[in-house]
Amino acid sequence: MELKIKKSNLFIISLLLISLSLILSNGCKKSEPTSNSTSGNMSSMSNDMEGMENMPTEAVIAENGQSVCPVMKGNPINTDIFVEYEGKKVYFCCTSCKADFLDNPDKYIADLPQFKEQEN
Repeated sequence: MELKIKKSNLFIISLLLISLSLILSNGCKKSEPTSNSTSGNMSSMSNDMEGMENMPTEAVIAENGQSVCPVMKGNPINTDIFVEYEGKKVYFCCTSCKADFLDNPDKYIADLPQFKEQEN
C-alpha cells in the first residue's frame, strides 16, 4: 500500500512539474486573433540593433517615454526587442508582442508616447 501511495505522489508531482514548465515556456502569448494584413508604413520598419544592445531601460524611457509594452499593456519593455516604425523605436516585452505589432501597428501606436508628441 505504501509503495502505491509513493508512486501516485510521484506521478502527481511529475504532472505538476511538466504543466508548470509548459506554462512558463509559453511566455506572453495573446489569445486575441491577429490580422495578417500589412500597413503601407511597413516599409519604414527595421530591426536595427546597432548601438542598442543592453541599453538601460531608464535611458529608453528618457529617450522616448515608453516604459511598457504596447501589446501587453503593463508589461515592462525589453530594450533588446524593438522595431523602428515611422522613424521611432517601439519596444516590446517579448517577440510574440513584436509580431503582433507588425501585423497591425495602427492598433497600437495611439497609446505610444513617442507618437503622441507627433500629434500635437
